Amino acid sequence: MPITLRAAVLITVLLLVAPLAALAQQSCRPPAQPAIDWMGTQTGCRPGGAPCAVFEVINFKALPVEGSFQSCDGFAWNFGDPANGSASVQNPPYAYGSPGKFTVGVGVFNPQGNTSASKAINLTVQPFAEEFKAPPPRVAAGLSTVLSWVTKSVNKVHIDPLNLDFPPNSTASVQPSHTTVYTLTPFGDAGQGAVKSVTVEVFQSRHRAVRHR
Repeated sequence: MPITLRAAVLITVLLLVAPLAALAQQSCRPPAQPAIDWMGTQTGCRPGGAPCAVFEVINFKALPVEGSFQSCDGFAWNFGDPANGSASVQNPPYAYGSPGKFTVGVGVFNPQGNTSASKAINLTVQPFAEEFKAPPPRVAAGLSTVLSWVTKSVNKVHIDPLNLDFPPNSTASVQPSHTTVYTLTPFGDAGQGAVKSVTVEVFQSRHRAVRHR
């Protein structure tokens, strides 16, 4: 191919590609102001509502306040957790391995790496009673049942109306005289966690009378 023809072909290609590149650059507008939202899976914790629990998977979300995030935008999350606290997707799941108060932040940036907006919130993660049950939950008057519980990041639990403290993962035999609601409150280094309750129903046993002939 003669040099002049090569030059002509090259110029034609550049003329075709340049507008497309410019259009792609225009589509990468600066990202919108972000907001942070999340949804818990075990406790149903919400921003401004109930605290989240240790090891609960929290589904964080970066939401645009105005406009929309473009496909060329990037995300930089910092969950404030020294153990492992970062992510680079728009909606990352995360679980804290210890209780405490954490500052969660997200920055949104363009292809040039310039952060156009950021947002931070404070999140509380509490000790968690994963399970509290009483098998069997229904007993005859005068019989016993056993309360049992499983907790995470808890130093002790307090059970009412027994008004007693117990180890983090243990059992307690009870003999209620009437239907009773037992409540368990977990306590850890981060303070008091969410309360769980279980109801033990007590019924009066019926003995059949013996017929004499």
